Formats: sequence, C-alpha cells, structure tokens
Amino acid sequence: MDANSTTVSTESFMDCGNDSDFILGNHTCSNNSYTDYNTDISSLYSSLKWIALCLLIGILSMNIIVISLLFASKRKSRMGFFVKNLAFSDLAVGLFFLLPETTFNWFEYEWTKYICYMYYGYFSMVAYYASTFSIVVLSVDRLYVIMRPVSTVSNGRVYRYGLALSAWIMALILGIHYAVYIKFYEDDGTCGHEFEYPKVILYFDVLVMLVLPIFTITICYILIFVTISRRHRGGFVVSKRKHNSTNESEGEIQGKDKIITTAKIKTIKLLFVVVITYILCWAPITVAAFLNHYDVISVSDNATENVVFQVLYLFAPLNSLVNPMIFLLFNRKMFVRKRKVLYDYSSRRTSIPMISLGASRTSLYNSKTNSGVDVCTFRT
Repeated sequence: MDANSTTVSTESFMDCGNDSDFILGNHTCSNNSYTDYNTDISSLYSSLKWIALCLLIGILSMNIIVISLLFASKRKSRMGFFVKNLAFSDLAVGLFFLLPETTFNWFEYEWTKYICYMYYGYFSMVAYYASTFSIVVLSVDRLYVIMRPVSTVSNGRVYRYGLALSAWIMALILGIHYAVYIKFYEDDGTCGHEFEYPKVILYFDVLVMLVLPIFTITICYILIFVTISRRHRGGFVVSKRKHNSTNESEGEIQGKDKIITTAKIKTIKLLFVVVITYILCWAPITVAAFLNHYDVISVSDNATENVVFQVLYLFAPLNSLVNPMIFLLFNRKMFVRKRKVLYDYSSRRTSIPMISLGASRTSLYNSKTNSGVDVCTFRT
C-alpha cells in the first residue's frame, strides 16, 4: 500500500495559497485562528522526518550487523541461513523503500524520473513482499524440520536456496503491477502510484501481505504444536530414526533427540516473536487504509487524521528494525563470544585459540548444562 495514493503532502495543509475554499478539517484556511494549529502540525511533520531518518539508519545498521555475524560464524545451519535471508530482505526494505521515502518525501528533495520509475516504483514493493515471504519461508522450514527432524533433504543446498529464492521470485512477480502504475509528476517533481482500480489493489495487498501470510503461518504453528505435543508424550524420541546400534546406545539416541527438539523449540519461539511484531506493525496501517477508502476517516481533508495516517505509515516498516534485534537478543552468547575474541586479540596481540562456533553438539550442550545458557540456537 503506497502512501502517495492515499495521503497528501505537508504543504497542502501548511500553504493554502489564495484559494479561500480550501478546507482544513471543518475550517477554511482563511480563518487566522488556526495559525497556531497549522504551526503545530508543521512542527510534528518536522519531528517525523527525523524519526524516519533514525529508523532508516537503524534498519540498515542492525541488519548489516546480523548479516556480518552470520557470515563470520563457522557454524552453518538451516535456521541461520533463513535468518540471513530475512536480514537481506529487511535490508532491502531500508534501501529501496525507506531510503527514497526519507530522502524525497520527508526531507522534500525533488524526485528524478529514473529514481521514481525504476528504483522506487518497482523495487520498493519487491522489498516489502520479499520481507513478508521470508517470514513465511522461516515458518515452513521450522514446520518441516519439526515434522521430519532426521530428514537429509533439509540439509541440502537445493532445499535451502529453493525456499529462499521462492520468496524473492514471488516478490519480483507481484511487484510488477506497482511498476506499471507508478507516475512521475514533472511539474512539482513528485512520485506516486495511481491505480485504475484502487479498491482491487487495496484488497490484493491486504490478501497477499497480511491475510495469506498469517493464515499460512498459523497453519504451520498449529501443526508444529501438535507435533511437539506428541513428542512430549513420547519423550521427544523419533521412533523411526535409523541409526547404527553398534555405535550408539538407545539411551544416548533418546538424549540427543530430546536436545535437538529443545533447540528447535527455541527457534520457533524466536519466529513467533517475529510474526507477532510483523502483525503489530502492519495491522494498524491496513485498518487505517480501509477506513480511509470507505470514508470513515478522511486523510485528504483532515489534518489530524492525515498526521495519524502518516505516523502509522512511517512505523509500518518497524518490523525490519525489530527482526535483527530479536535475533541478537536470542543469540546473546554468539555476540559475546565474538566480542571476547576481538578483545583478546586486541589486548594480547598474540595467537590465541579461537572460540569455535562449530564445536561438536555434545560440547555445546554440555556448556548449556554448566552455564544455564543455551548457546546453540541455530543448530538445526
């Protein structure tokens, strides 16, 4: 959903020109008693543009940190791969959507034709679609590894890259209709989407970006909950697991299966927080867009309602900032280890034994038993 198709610029409230019939809420602009009110609105918009800049810097920096940590980690896991994919899509939201929004809409630099048509018109929504579908892909992956914990398919490159690329391919296809309806206004140097059937686009976006993802994720979580409940009753043992009885006793196999399932449960909790954050960020602007479309609120005519809409629109991509923060909170141990290695290296300037994130499963979980901290969140 594009703000330019449903909102008006700050100047439309601040500068009425010579047109005495322009309505600001329920009052005409020729009434001088509302000068202070207009000044307050202008001051609020000025504050929002700096908030937008801080949000942009936060999204870019936090996702770059997460991507760097995952690339530097010696342990390469399924969950780490898909979290990296989500971080790339969130980084794209910052680069292709929030960067031009902040530069040209909030700080009011003039758009250029090529940036409008190519950079913003198409790739801004591709980034949003990719970010949404990457969360769905995470849910599907967690469902698969919970239901098929010993399957070798999920360890292959085809499985990982196939799921990740499916999110990006769908985003590239669904973003085409936004590229078709982008329009550059040369007179005032503005850029926005003009849809022939705005109601259809509104329902389409709500369906693709909210309803279907939430429905799919809900189904995944229901199946995950049912599977984990059955495992609890069975002692977390995968009964169909094939193993070499000469190398591992039955008790050792049961213990390892229980540990693996516990680690997966923690990744599911992380994903649950990501999903809730996504819903909380996007549900308000979606409801506001519906209310505006059906004239319950009037964003174009009422300054207060426009400001509320702009605030909701500004904070919709907040989940792209929260996602990497959630990852770092759930993986404090990895961050502490990296920092400790850097500190030891800078202080001693000698060769030191590096703390490997790719240690054996047994030693990692013995560490958990001794310290009380789960250090292998993304083993699965």
